[in-house]
Amino acid sequence: MCGRFGVYAESKEYNTQLPFNIRNGLFDFEPNYNAAPSQMLPALYYPENDAPLLERLRWGLIPRWAKDRKIGYRLINARSETADEKPAFRDAFIRRRALIPVNGWYEWLSQKGQKQPYWHTRMDDRLLWLAGLWDAWTDKNSGESIRSFTILTQDAYGEIARIHNRMPVVMQPDDYERWLSPVMNNKTEISDLIRTQPQIELNIYPVSSAMNRVQLNDASCIRTL
Repeated sequence: MCGRFGVYAESKEYNTQLPFNIRNGLFDFEPNYNAAPSQMLPALYYPENDAPLLERLRWGLIPRWAKDRKIGYRLINARSETADEKPAFRDAFIRRRALIPVNGWYEWLSQKGQKQPYWHTRMDDRLLWLAGLWDAWTDKNSGESIRSFTILTQDAYGEIARIHNRMPVVMQPDDYERWLSPVMNNKTEISDLIRTQPQIELNIYPVSSAMNRVQLNDASCIRTL
């Protein structure tokens, strides 16, 4: 499960951390230390077959066949092991994959009847790029078009598993381009790419439960207790 994350890198960092050229559409993106479902957040994807585009998509996938956008609230995550089978995700799994840049994510550990939030980030605080899926949905009543994403998850490992049994799929730089490529459309090959991602070591520490309020959105969210 990944229900909150933080993304506060400066615009130039996105380009310098990618091994290929992109179109960067984050012209007015503000740092977000407490990103929550339904918000418009950075995602890297191929809207057409030219260069990948980095822009804000809505967190919570709305499949193109959905009758109502509210389904997106239930589809913020997708299990990587079964995404290729589920009606909401299987077409996007083959044709519309994304990378979601984050500086880290939050997870909660139940302790003595209370839930303590923990921040998960790289040792150097640089961006992590999470495996995601995207889709485009059009409201038949208003004509509004919404592009949205979900984050793929897997079984947690190492110290991460002490906090929660699931975690986002973190992609490695050598695989970014393959993951995004619309040319790669073999279900087994895509699943193998997820399965063979190496384990990563993260800096994990407790933070104030004040961040449970999504209205709190500043650096205090990730300050260690």
